Amino acid sequence: MEDIVTILVYSFWIGAICAMIYTAIDTPLRPVQNWSASWRDCFIYAFRHYWIALCVALVFLVAPSLDFFLSRFGGVGRNTLILVAVAWQLLAAGILAAIAVRIHYWAGQDVIERDHTPFEPNWRREIRAAAIGVGVLLVMLGSVVVLAVFLHLFPKSWLPIGDVLGDSVRALAFSVLSLIRPCLSLGARRPIRAAAIGFSRRPLGFFLWITALAVPALLVELATQSSAQASADALSFWGSRLALVSFQIFNYIAFEMTTLRMVQGLSFVPQERFELGFDESL
Repeated sequence: MEDIVTILVYSFWIGAICAMIYTAIDTPLRPVQNWSASWRDCFIYAFRHYWIALCVALVFLVAPSLDFFLSRFGGVGRNTLILVAVAWQLLAAGILAAIAVRIHYWAGQDVIERDHTPFEPNWRREIRAAAIGVGVLLVMLGSVVVLAVFLHLFPKSWLPIGDVLGDSVRALAFSVLSLIRPCLSLGARRPIRAAAIGFSRRPLGFFLWITALAVPALLVELATQSSAQASADALSFWGSRLALVSFQIFNYIAFEMTTLRMVQGLSFVPQERFELGFDESL
């Protein structure tokens, strides 16, 4: 039985790799090109809009700072730490979602227009984006709890398949939800509906590549946590955290640019039947 489970798990990952190669070729999403272009542009954006990069850095620095000081000097329990962490994650999700509106505006412009068209704040759209960011995080946290209960129903020998299914369901939910903010920035009147429709046009491509976009951040965070646990001194802890935050700044900007360009590329192809109406009242 264990051999069958191992074969199924390996077959899943081999199939996923083949599907990624297939969806990277001849697709309006242009995932590889958009990803590489976004990583190039994220450094330009951070340099020209350094105050945005600074805000993002502060958001990512608060969580480890809270964990460091509360666990070492606060004398608080584990449940309090969890509540504080969740509360900050919700607030951070709203802040980052509002900032994403400004990043999308810059990334969606032509290269020549970027330096000549100043950004005009649209507070209503940014507040709406912040609410969407909080809602996305709540859905993702809820899915983690539901899937944790669901995985307990699997027999012990089938747990590897259950883990793959659980990760796939979370990645699927994240893939759909992460398209809401780009749709809002591109002028969709109903961004949640637009995200669902856009995803339905190219479900395999969006699912695989948005999941792939999130992998580097997870790997860097795991490596940072391992190094921080291995060394107990504060200097090593903050050194690893600052390295992680430096990566998170550019990875966040590149992720938002890539998802925007993937949705934008899909809307530019008439045969995909995916249009985003512009509504100035957003």
